[in-house]
Amino acid sequence: MRRLAFALFLISTFGGTLASAQTVIVTNAPAGGTVEVVFNTDRVGSATTDADGEATVSFPLPAQLTEADVRVSTERCGDTRRVLLVERGVQGPPATGPCDRRDFPDVYVLQRQTTFVVDFTNAVPSVHLRQGPVPPTWLSDKGGVTTTRQRLAPAPKGLMVSAGIGLSQASDWNALACGTNTTACTNTSITRTLSGGASFWLTPNIGAEATYLRPLDLTASGNGTDYTFSSTRSTEVALLGGVVGGAIGGVRIYGRGGASFHRATLSTSETITANGTQNLELKTQGWSWYAGGGVEVWLKSFVAFYADGAVVQLRGGALGGADGAMDDQLITLSVGARLHLWK
Repeated sequence: MRRLAFALFLISTFGGTLASAQTVIVTNAPAGGTVEVVFNTDRVGSATTDADGEATVSFPLPAQLTEADVRVSTERCGDTRRVLLVERGVQGPPATGPCDRRDFPDVYVLQRQTTFVVDFTNAVPSVHLRQGPVPPTWLSDKGGVTTTRQRLAPAPKGLMVSAGIGLSQASDWNALACGTNTTACTNTSITRTLSGGASFWLTPNIGAEATYLRPLDLTASGNGTDYTFSSTRSTEVALLGGVVGGAIGGVRIYGRGGASFHRATLSTSETITANGTQNLELKTQGWSWYAGGGVEVWLKSFVAFYADGAVVQLRGGALGGADGAMDDQLITLSVGARLHLWK
């Protein structure tokens, strides 16, 4: 029993250390030269390159960190190649002597089992990142001119804001606005829709969201033998709910759903030849539900493009003691951008 407990202790201790190891692979450096890796201001590892000019350095993140946003710099100093990973907001070490220092503007997300491949073939090295082991093709181009591989930033967690534009369709607007007078009635049941919102992902797979939708006004007009009419409906919608998703690298597919709240004003002007014109107004509001899903693509650690859709139930009673109610369904499709503000 004691041996089993000791074995479990070793597995948990060393297994946890390996699970959080970061790896830097340097290629096309001078054979027999030195490779050094610096995290913030500390040298965390070094290795000697093999006959092909390749070396691998592994190191753990500090115990208080599970991930970090870092900027990458490289240095050429004779036969020494240095890779510097400096957290955003931290002052890194100054350039070393007469070394050729190159600073990369992109921010990379350093997570558990992150692997960097830094290729020193060209005057400006190329940097590639992957969460986990790298494919063999990344290391197979020895001595040739490398091409830059654009890798998506992994889908993040934390606070995000978004803005988008799209289309929405009110499924019952035609029947509501035109009634049985469909031959002499024209209407716009599909309109452009603006959206904005915020979401907070507790993990890369689960979070919460709040969204505001503002479809442009719906309109309808028609006439009969002795009358004409025109109607306009203005609608605002708020969505409060949860999001659940799965990420593959920088692409996250998600589902969303929860409660919807609408506020709408229906205005109708009707002119009857014998009686003149009358104006009617009905205001409604109420809670119901929504469900949908979408996909987002993280081009950088701080910005993504998304496309999503939802079915939003609009249901509620009249305000001010008026006679009437809202019972309609809004189908929305939108595209937009998200900004990652805080992890």
